[in-house]
Amino acid sequence: MPLKNPAWTADQVAVWYVQNHARIKWGALICGCTGAFMTPILAVVAVQMARVAGGWRIWSVMSLVSGALMSLFLMLPPIFWGVEAYTAPRKNPDVTALMHELASLTITTTTIGGHVFVVGFAGDEAGALNPLSLLGTGITLEGIAVGIRRHFADSLQLTEPAGRRPMLDEVFAFPEARAAYQYVLDRRHVGKVVIRTK
Repeated sequence: MPLKNPAWTADQVAVWYVQNHARIKWGALICGCTGAFMTPILAVVAVQMARVAGGWRIWSVMSLVSGALMSLFLMLPPIFWGVEAYTAPRKNPDVTALMHELASLTITTTTIGGHVFVVGFAGDEAGALNPLSLLGTGITLEGIAVGIRRHFADSLQLTEPAGRRPMLDEVFAFPEARAAYQYVLDRRHVGKVVIRTK
């Protein structure tokens, strides 16, 4: 899903939907389908909990109900985005902007102290996700800037002739992979963390 600038006017949002309608429709389809899979996954978990407990207890019932509600929470925003991409050319821009903000509540309603993970940006504006809107909620924003392969190859052509090498922090053997991931999660690394496969 491409991201938009939260400071845009309603007309700019409508134009953005028109210009990116194909990518938004595909993104909405993928997000909606994957979100729906939460229901069968948590249904299986609930059935296993009921089997272990010897019957349907409160926790197994709550697991089943939460799975259904979580699927709705994950499916509704992509549905809104897809509808907006489909109807934006013939709809009032104010309605388009309102529907988009309604769908974007999945970020603004993240629980206090929660985590938001951003993996790459499909749009052209890396600053479309405004971190200022997350301040004051105690939310941890983490992300990985994922570019395209050609850009990575271009950067290597600049660094390799100059003898530049990535700075290594720690090297772990493959059996120590769990410790390597924990080392990164604890944020003790300064450079790259490497896991040797041989």
